[in-house]
Amino acid sequence: SGRGGPFRGRGGKNNGKPRCQICHYNNHTADKCYYRCDLNFVPRQGPNSNFQGQSSGNQYSGGTSVNLTDMNGSFGAQSEVWYPDSGATNHVTHDLANLNLASEYNGEERVHLGNGSGMNISHFGESIVMSNKNQKFLLKNLLHVPNITKNLVSVSQFAKDNCVFFEFHPSFCLVKDQDTKEVLLKRAAKDGLYSFYLQTKITEPKKQASQPVNKNPILLSAELENKVSLDVWHTRFGHESLDIVRRALSDCNIFFIDNENQGLCSACMQAKMHKLPFYPSENKSFSPIEFIHSDLWGPAPIRSFQGYNYYVSFIDYASRNTWVYLLKQKSETLQAFIHFKNFIENLYSKRIKIFQSDGGGEFVGMSKFLSENGIKHQISCPYTPEQNGLAERKHRHLIQVALALLAQSNLPSCHWDDAVCSAAFIVNRTPTKILDYKTPFEVLNQKKPDYSHLKSFGCLCYPLMKPYNQHRLQYKSQPSIFMGYSSKHKGYRVLLQDKRVILTRHVMFDESQFPYIKDQQIPEMNIPHTDNAPLNVIATESLPSTPIPSSPTYSPLSAQTTPQNSPSPSPQNSPNLHGHIYVNLPIENVVLPADVVTTFVEPSNRNAGGHSMITRAKVGIHKPKVYATLCSEDKEPKNDDEALSDPQWRLAMQREYDALVRNKTWTLTHLPADKTLIGSKWVYKVKHNADGTVARHKARLVAKGYTQYPGFDYGETFSPMAKLATIRTVLSIALASNWDIKQIYIDNAFLHGNLDTDLYMEQPVGFVMPQKEHLVCRLHKSIYGLKQASRAWFDKLGSCLHSLGFKRSQADNSLYYRHSNGNCTLVLVYVDDMVITGSNTSEITKLIDQLGKEFSLKDLGGLNYFLGIEILKTRSGLFLNQRKYIVDLLKRTGMIDSKGLLSPMVGSPLLSKFSGQPMEDPKLFRSVVGALQYATISRPELSYSVNKVSQYMQTPMNTHWKAVKRILGYLAGTLDYGMHFYMSKNLQITAYADADWGSDIDDRRSTSGFCIFLGPNLISWSSKKQHIVSRSSTEAEYRSLAHAACDVVWLQSLLSELKVHTPQPATIWMDNQGAVSLAGNPVYHSRTKHFEIDLHFIREKVV
Repeated sequence: SGRGGPFRGRGGKNNGKPRCQICHYNNHTADKCYYRCDLNFVPRQGPNSNFQGQSSGNQYSGGTSVNLTDMNGSFGAQSEVWYPDSGATNHVTHDLANLNLASEYNGEERVHLGNGSGMNISHFGESIVMSNKNQKFLLKNLLHVPNITKNLVSVSQFAKDNCVFFEFHPSFCLVKDQDTKEVLLKRAAKDGLYSFYLQTKITEPKKQASQPVNKNPILLSAELENKVSLDVWHTRFGHESLDIVRRALSDCNIFFIDNENQGLCSACMQAKMHKLPFYPSENKSFSPIEFIHSDLWGPAPIRSFQGYNYYVSFIDYASRNTWVYLLKQKSETLQAFIHFKNFIENLYSKRIKIFQSDGGGEFVGMSKFLSENGIKHQISCPYTPEQNGLAERKHRHLIQVALALLAQSNLPSCHWDDAVCSAAFIVNRTPTKILDYKTPFEVLNQKKPDYSHLKSFGCLCYPLMKPYNQHRLQYKSQPSIFMGYSSKHKGYRVLLQDKRVILTRHVMFDESQFPYIKDQQIPEMNIPHTDNAPLNVIATESLPSTPIPSSPTYSPLSAQTTPQNSPSPSPQNSPNLHGHIYVNLPIENVVLPADVVTTFVEPSNRNAGGHSMITRAKVGIHKPKVYATLCSEDKEPKNDDEALSDPQWRLAMQREYDALVRNKTWTLTHLPADKTLIGSKWVYKVKHNADGTVARHKARLVAKGYTQYPGFDYGETFSPMAKLATIRTVLSIALASNWDIKQIYIDNAFLHGNLDTDLYMEQPVGFVMPQKEHLVCRLHKSIYGLKQASRAWFDKLGSCLHSLGFKRSQADNSLYYRHSNGNCTLVLVYVDDMVITGSNTSEITKLIDQLGKEFSLKDLGGLNYFLGIEILKTRSGLFLNQRKYIVDLLKRTGMIDSKGLLSPMVGSPLLSKFSGQPMEDPKLFRSVVGALQYATISRPELSYSVNKVSQYMQTPMNTHWKAVKRILGYLAGTLDYGMHFYMSKNLQITAYADADWGSDIDDRRSTSGFCIFLGPNLISWSSKKQHIVSRSSTEAEYRSLAHAACDVVWLQSLLSELKVHTPQPATIWMDNQGAVSLAGNPVYHSRTKHFEIDLHFIREKVV
């Protein structure tokens, strides 16, 4: 390839005449040679072109070449002479000793000469040479070519590596420093050639690469960087570890200055500092019970039904045996340890010597007790859970087993406490490698565990029910669920279908079936524990053989149990306890949506006669807005101690207690032997005004009604609440007639209800009468939390209203009306909130006064805030909005700053239960969708999209979550949207019905939808998936028409009771001619004979 290759060089002499490198003739150069384009030309092989040991192989077409003209001859003995070559790209030497850190080269490339022949490369590396003035120079990319006779220096490479430049004069050559221009080398030309005398200086021991490498000499200049320190390479590699940097450089044969005593890198310390490794503990051998590890787990993300939020574990270091205590509050940790200490030291006749825990407040507060009892307290360093690793790992082990038990049984997560206790029982009887594959139970008790009584958690079982049957025709057993083991009874804990848990030894198990997986109708229920002993301590490893007592003992669970301080019996002599024990089951508290605080803006006027479904923006209203943050600042107390220490909450509790006393809610007495004691607790809530400011601190005393027995402590519990459609209808009627609308609030409404059953409740916390702590409250009036409290209050209110001439609506039992002397008065009841409207304002005022004589109430004036909805009076009617509620929802989901979208859902792609990946947190999806359903109260345009995402509650996917986020994004851009109710005399009923035939791509079921207007006001709407597949669009539309007709008939009956006249029959609009024909005539028989008969009731309603 001539001089075009990357390796070029010159050599020899020709008496000053130019010599062609192609044809080897004198008097011309290669650029003027006639043969430069003739690829088949063979150059003349003269005496000057013969090289000692020259290879005769073919020219490497893609390789490089070095111009070595006339190199044999006069300079053969001058081995330290180096010839600068401006046409060479790499340094070349014939002596391997001139290379430092040489690496063997096994590649196929060769150094090619001007005549086309090539020479093999043996090694490559670098060298440091020195002038006669001890000036050092670096020779990088130095190639060892054994068959070459002279040393060549690449001018460009030398200048680059040493920051110098060359000056070639007619009779001499200079090398100068690039910055200072100092002359570093000077040599006179000899026979037309420039040369320098350089002495090779070896500064490091010669080393051969451990592995031969195949390097392309063309890439050597990129691979062999300047020889810099390892610190610099460390920064170049983004502060990678030094070992990795060394390996990377060594693999690429890049040389560096390695200082074995590298200091700390400040940047690495700031960015990568981590915990130092922990070394095996040097604890000496301890006997069982002497060294106890402990840790607190919680709070649980889901509170158990019996109210447990935490559990504390105590682990014996020697045996790894674990004891678990369930706690409701952290403050119970000390009491749990006292019980554990007394229990375990008495049981095994040994003392606890060392107690290891973290620095949590619940453990730091135990230091005094531990010191008084001679127990050494070892506390982990802050943020160093590894120092208490035994307890931390035990938590992980217990939770993993508990989750596996819940997964296999499909029980609700609220049963985590039962699963954890069962997990502790199982883990203590499982061999472990750290104990040489012995079980903790065996090491602690010196005997092997008995596995014969182990059963699958959550499986189907059949307990003996004969002792509890009321008559002889009742079944002797019933399908139930196995819920674990008891520490104080030699039997099993069984969940019945009637919300009871019994402890019995007489059980048959079917471990192949799990009722919750098969979706049997077994309600979720609470399964409280009946003892305080650690759950892993079983009296014996065998089930009892003692017969059941003829008269079983019933032991109801009190609201709060106190740990027993008496020592537990020894494992060998444990007496057999009762065969069965009834346990009351708490019912999960229903948490309603938080108070909604909103600032309203009046919408623009619209045509009163229209039926547009578009919700309106609030334009043109300039009511001052209060952006209060008190909702987040005034938080409810977490426990009673915190509330009692706060003056505001203490005053609120005092007000509630005084109201109870004034109302003569109870009297103190002794608890009869045959009665159950009901627990009590305080519930705290910050009440807000419509603008978000704090209205008051509300403390309410409630009874723990979940401990009541049905049929014994209470009977019927149903209590109606006003329907949202009824509320909208009443508002429309009031606006059409220009009636005043008032709102009142009944203080302590439930306390006014009368009880027909003797109930006994414990005294409230913080208000226990001195010297009467042993007495209980016999309830004379209903109280919040009782099963029958709501019904008792509604009956009381209903009796009062009946005495005042009101009648209860049959269309909605929460609506009362009175027609007298040409006046109409309406009372709408929603628990303790009441909306009163009517044609005569004086009648309304008189009614409020009459109710005030019977109940303690607050007159809130005009209607402005009801059920968390802000209601603003405008020039043309009322505007309903949930802005504050939606803002809180957007903040909770992190969507408050999202850009507003124009629609809540896209038409494509359609949602499917099989699309996407399962969500990591399905509970978040369910929570947000539930909150969106509440937002549809004033946002009907969300009904379809919310209904769609609600169909994937069971197994939500990431695609479904994206659809939910789109709805949230739409809400973020339409915060000021809401519903407007207009003052219109027109009370014509108009409905619209439609169906989205086969829209669900998974099961091809349709979606029904309808909306009903009373005049210009939207009263009722629905978007619901049909329960079967429709064979045609007509069938789907016909079903939707029937559903809309049901709501229209209900609205007509409500208006008829209120004596509201509609000018014309109701009109239902739809766009399917087949459905319209079916509604009027029994046509299309062959295609409609499979329709349900009840759908055809629409024919009787069509005029």
